[in-house]
Amino acid sequence: ARVMESAGRDPDAAETLRELEREMIEASERLEFEKAALLRDQVRELRATLGMEPLAQPGKPTRYQPGSRRGGRSGKRRAPAAP
Repeated sequence: ARVMESAGRDPDAAETLRELEREMIEASERLEFEKAALLRDQVRELRATLGMEPLAQPGKPTRYQPGSRRGGRSGKRRAPAAP
């Protein structure tokens, strides 16, 4: 529904977004994570083109990225403190 609101002026774009998102979910369910990531990137690029979300800036995490300092852990676990 949100896709239709944002891309309401272009039903073809809304349909394309729905299709890409469906393919992305299906790929991740089949554990095809590389394909799912490529589809996610296509969704982001199309949304940015339609003015639905900004393009990410290189070197600036937009959401959680493994190894980033923003949002908590860097992915490494610490050993529990000795009693």
